[in-house]
Amino acid sequence: MQRVRWPCIRPCSLATPHLLYPLLVISDSHLSDADDGTWHCLCLVLTMVPSQDFSQGSPEPRAISEFNEFLKNKELQSQIKPKKSFVCITAVKEYLGKQHRLKLGALLDALYPKEDNFHLTKEILADYTAVLCILMKINKGQHLKSFVRQDFRDKQLPFTQLTKPINFPSDSKDAKFYEDFCKAQWAFLPVQFKENMEKDWDNQRILPITLMEERGSGGSGSVSRIEIHGCYNFLHGDKDGDYPCTPVSYYPQHELSNILTPWQNKSLDTFALKTYYESGSESSKWEVEAYQKLSNCLQITEYYGNFTHNGTKYVLLEFADKGTLEEYFKDTPPPSTPEDINAFWRSLFDITKALYRVHSHNIQVGGHSEKEVGLVFNTFCFIWHLR
Repeated sequence: MQRVRWPCIRPCSLATPHLLYPLLVISDSHLSDADDGTWHCLCLVLTMVPSQDFSQGSPEPRAISEFNEFLKNKELQSQIKPKKSFVCITAVKEYLGKQHRLKLGALLDALYPKEDNFHLTKEILADYTAVLCILMKINKGQHLKSFVRQDFRDKQLPFTQLTKPINFPSDSKDAKFYEDFCKAQWAFLPVQFKENMEKDWDNQRILPITLMEERGSGGSGSVSRIEIHGCYNFLHGDKDGDYPCTPVSYYPQHELSNILTPWQNKSLDTFALKTYYESGSESSKWEVEAYQKLSNCLQITEYYGNFTHNGTKYVLLEFADKGTLEEYFKDTPPPSTPEDINAFWRSLFDITKALYRVHSHNIQVGGHSEKEVGLVFNTFCFIWHLR
C-alpha cells in the first residue's frame, strides 16, 4: 500500500546585508515504499517585511510612532521667555542616517507603502529633514514627496502666513494645512547665533538657550550666564575664515586652539547675556555703540552682537569666568618668582591697550568717566604693589 506524506511547511531565515527575510520551505514526498522515494523541495523566498516585526503587527505604524516618540524625547526648552520647546535638527539627521539611512527608509516605506523610496533618502536627509519633521508633527507626512517635487527645502524656511508660496502642496481635506505648517515650523528652526549679529528676531523664533542664570542687575538691565545649544553656536569662527559656518560642537578637539585665545573660558557654549529693561532706552543705544567701537580688542571682553526678541533688547558678550577683581585678589596669591612677576607686569601693561581704545573713543564705561577709569587702573596697580 502506498503511503503519502503530506507537505511539511517549516519557517527558516536568510540573512541579507541589511534585513532578515523569512523563507517558506515546502517539502513534498511521495513514497511508494519505506526505502525508496524522492524528495522535492521548493524554496519560496517571500518578499515580506523584516521578520523581527512579525510579532508586533504592521511595521507602518511602528515606524511612524517610533519617529514621533523620538521627536518628543528630543525636545529641549529655551530658557528665555516665553519658554518654548525646540528640536535639534542635527540629532534628527543622526537618527535617520543610522545604518545607511535605513531608519529614514523605513519611515518613507511607512508613509508610501506601495512605492520605491530608498533612492530618495540621501536627498531628504540632506535638504528636507526639517520639512519632514514639521509634516510629521502635524500628521501630514504623506505630503513629503510633494515638497521634494516643488523643491521646498529646509533652507527656504521659515514660511509666513502673509507669503504663502504659490505651489505649496494642498490638502483637499484640510483647509488649515498651510496655517498648521507655519505654526509647527518654529520648533525645528531655532535661531543660529553668529558673530557680529544685529537682528530683530520675529517673536515666534526660538532662541536655543538651554541655561540662563542671572548674575547681577543694575539700573539699565541685568546680566546672566547663559549656555547656547552647541549645534546653533557659530560664535567662535576662525578669524581667517576657515570655519565660516561650523558650530563649535563640530570642531575636533585638537583644532580648537586655532579658533580660541588661551584665556577664553573652557565651556565654548557659555556666554554673558545682558538684558535691558527698556529696549529703546538711551543707555542701551550708547552701550551697544561702545561695545561695537571696542570690538576686536583682545584686552576687552569680546562683543558678539545684539538682538531684539519679543520686545526685549539683548547684548551677547564673552563670559568672564574668573569672577570680580576683588574675588580674584582674594583667591589668587601675588607673584613671587621673577618669572611670575615678569609675566604679571607684561599682562598688566597690555591693559593699557584697552584703556587707550576707551580714551580714544571718549567712551564712558558703565556710566563712569575717563578719569574714573584711570583712577581704577592706578588703584589696581597700587593695591597689587602693596601686596
